[in-house]
Parts: sequence; structure tokens; C-alpha cells
Amino acid sequence: MEILIISGFLGAGKTTFIKEMAKATGRDFVIVENEFSELDIDGEVLRKSEVNSLNNLKIEEISEGCICCSSKIDFSSTVVTIENTLSPDVLVVEPSGVAFLSNILGNLKPVLYDRIGLLDPVVIIDGENYISSKNEFSDYFFNQLDNSKHIVVSKSENFSEDDFKNIYKNLNINPTEDMFTHYKNWNKKQWSRILSKKGKLAIQRNENIYDKDLETLGIKDVNIKSVDELIYILENFSMGKYGNIIRSKGFFATSAGNIRFDYVNGSYKIGDIGDITSPKFVVIGKNLKNQQIQKLIKNDLPS
Repeated sequence: MEILIISGFLGAGKTTFIKEMAKATGRDFVIVENEFSELDIDGEVLRKSEVNSLNNLKIEEISEGCICCSSKIDFSSTVVTIENTLSPDVLVVEPSGVAFLSNILGNLKPVLYDRIGLLDPVVIIDGENYISSKNEFSDYFFNQLDNSKHIVVSKSENFSEDDFKNIYKNLNINPTEDMFTHYKNWNKKQWSRILSKKGKLAIQRNENIYDKDLETLGIKDVNIKSVDELIYILENFSMGKYGNIIRSKGFFATSAGNIRFDYVNGSYKIGDIGDITSPKFVVIGKNLKNQQIQKLIKNDLPS
């Protein structure tokens, strides 16, 4: 079993990349999700995706702490258990966006042996929002970037070669010739590069844990009745009325069906989702007005 860690700051698009990788390669994956919030969002999104039925993905969650620090023992035990019971081709680890990749790599060292290997880590860089992530949360951003061997620019479907070049120049990255296209356009050789190349990593550990000012709020009692109400809420988020909200995501039922949304730094996408176990709404940011946000999500809106 090979372990592939796919990191990236909050909202970079890790789950979307994993879905495309499963669809493009057809490999046997088990996926371990580690959410910053106690509510699992991405695991359920993967279960409801079309690639799950095609590739028989298996998803595990560790949501009681960060696998780079407080949950490292549970994480190591989960890895060994998965190898002993499921033994997939690849164990994909999607850590929280605010995890230190160096610590995760260090925590894996005790369980790496002849039957468990480590592929070169992948970091997803948000092509639309990487500057704000780099400036506001540089510890996480550069720890993930510096400890990765593969760099993938997400949200870049419409980028020109110059757009890619500007990002690599800004981050002091020397790109290879195949780093100037969105991953949905990758060929088999490019996907093979992600899933086969292994090298030695010079790990620099960082014993810090989450930014003490970064907060998370998970809400199960969601009472948003329409897309219009959701847009009202997200627009208020973008105007800073409820704190500095950098990430929000979730899914819930409306009269028009079940919907899911993703919000990153003022931009958002809203789409459909299949059957859901229960509604979930997660907000991550600084100086959150928790009581007012909960009141908003529970649909106590002004008339």
C-alpha cells in the first residue's frame, strides 16, 4: 500500500482533485479525511459523487483533532488498520487545510515499512486565492508547499500559460513543462507521475498547532429554505458582517432539493447533491460572531 498525502490550504480544492484523480486513473483508493471542523463535509461529498460508484472508493474520517498533532496516534493506528484489512493500491490522505504537512510526514515514519510506502506529497495551490492564503496564513501555506514534491494549481481551467508562470514566479517555483495546464486536461503520463514517483524528503517539523485565532463553527440545525436565502447569507459573509470568514461549506435540504455550497474568501459555488444523512454547515475564520451566525443559519432572518 502506498500513501499519498494531498494537502492545500482551506478551500484550495483538495476534494475536487481527489475526485478527478479517482475518475482518471481507476485505481483502488481508500481516502482518509481529516476535517478542521467536527462535522464531516468532504467525506460525504465523495460518497455521493459519481466516482464513488465507478471506483468503489472507501472513505474514513478523523474529525476529533488534527492528524499533524493531537490525533497522531489515532492516525497511525488508522493507517495500519487500513493496510491490514483493506490493503488498497493507494491510501489517499486529505488533511485539514490548516495542518502542518511536515508533522504528518513525521507522524507516518513509525508505520512505514516494506508493505507501507510513501508517495511524494501533493500540494494544491488555489489559483484564485493563493495570495491571501500566503499572506494571512504563511506558516501553514509554506509548510505545505515546502514539504511537497508535486504542485497542482487548482481553479485554473481558464488560465493562460502566463497566468501559471506568474504564480510560479510569485512562489519562487521552478515549473516543469507539464505544469501549465489544469489537471482535468492531464494525460495518463501526468497522472502516473503523481502515483508512482517516490523520493526522500527532507522534513522540517513544526510543532505548532492551529492558529490560536482561527475558529471553526459547525452547525447541524440548518433551516435555510432556498438558494436565495443561502446567497443572502454568503453575501453577508463576504461583506464581513459576521467576522473574517475565509471558508464555509455544507449541504442541506430545500424545497427544490438537496444543495451543497463552497465559499472561499468571498467567492462561492452552489450545486446539487444527492441524498444526505443530515444537514451540515461549517464556518471557519477569525473573530467569528458565533451567536449571530447560528441565528442566521437557523433562518431567523430579518423580514
